[in-house]
Amino acid sequence: MRAFIFTFVAIMVGSILGCSSLHTTESAVPSVVGSWRIQQTNAGGQEFAGTLNLQQEGSHFSGSVSWDHYRRATIINGTVSGGQSTELGSIVSFIIEYDGGLRGRYYATLSRDGKELFDGTTVIIGGSDSGAWNATLIED
Repeated sequence: MRAFIFTFVAIMVGSILGCSSLHTTESAVPSVVGSWRIQQTNAGGQEFAGTLNLQQEGSHFSGSVSWDHYRRATIINGTVSGGQSTELGSIVSFIIEYDGGLRGRYYATLSRDGKELFDGTTVIIGGSDSGAWNATLIED
C-alpha cells in the first residue's frame, strides 16, 4: 500500500510540475567550441590537413576552416546533438562552403569527452566526391 501511495504521489507531483515522465531528462548539448586539427582523406587518396575554428550557440555552430595547402572556407549550418547521442558520443554535422559555390557536407561523432571528432564522412553537395575525416581538439 505504501508503494502504491508513493507512486501515486510521485506521478501527481510530476504532473503538477509538467514532467511527462519521471525518468526523462534533457541532456545538455555538448560543446564543439575551439580549434580542431582536421585530417581528411578523399576517396581518390588525396590527403588534406588543416584547422577548424568553431563558435557555438546552443546546438548550432559555425566557423571557418584553414587548410594547410588549400583555400580557406566557411563552416555553416553546424549542428551537434544533445540528448540524442549514440553510445559513442554525439552526432555532429556541418557544411564547408568555398567561394565560388563548392560545398561539402560533413558528419562525425563527437567523443564523450568532447576532444575527438571521429568516423567522419564527407561528400561534395551535388557531386560524387567523398572522403573520410577526423579531428582533435587543440584549443578550447
